[in-house]
Amino acid sequence: MNLKNLEESNSELLKSMDIFRKIEDILANIPGPNGKKVKEKFMYLIEKNEEYKALKSYYEVMPDKTNVNLDITPTLLNYF
Repeated sequence: MNLKNLEESNSELLKSMDIFRKIEDILANIPGPNGKKVKEKFMYLIEKNEEYKALKSYYEVMPDKTNVNLDITPTLLNYF
């Protein structure tokens, strides 16, 4: 899959990422010591997930997104 294919099917990706980002915001705002533990665990899991990082980069350059800073080489794009 390449960026062009992702752009053509962006509605599902955008919906999924929007839901995930909302959950991320909710978890990040849980108060108290338990909230801190939940946030730390969530961030740990996200940092370990390379595929999520790639999808997040694509998500941020989809239509209606303003960030265009992709940290991906052309060679890496061939794998999508």
